[in-house]
Amino acid sequence: MEQVAPVTAAPAVFDTSVFIDREGRGVGELAQWAPIVSVVTIAELTLGVRLAKSAEVAEQRAATLADAMKARVVPIDVALVAQAWCTLRVSLRRRIPANDS
Repeated sequence: MEQVAPVTAAPAVFDTSVFIDREGRGVGELAQWAPIVSVVTIAELTLGVRLAKSAEVAEQRAATLADAMKARVVPIDVALVAQAWCTLRVSLRRRIPANDS
């Protein structure tokens, strides 16, 4: 039987929803995409662990967070992000809800 080379894909940015969808099953075959995550995804998954209503749910969410932590995290330029947020805030002339900023 002929050997088939494994499929390798280009890296892909995984949003929080991808990890939540796979919760309890792990990343599995999606790992071939060499996932990349943002610090916001890590923060949202961490929040999910902290807000869990039971130890069982917290444990499952912690496993999901551990999967996300294995991915490459998009580097950020703190000064650039801070300046961009300030520019946005000043131009709107109002407070921005946390999840919208």
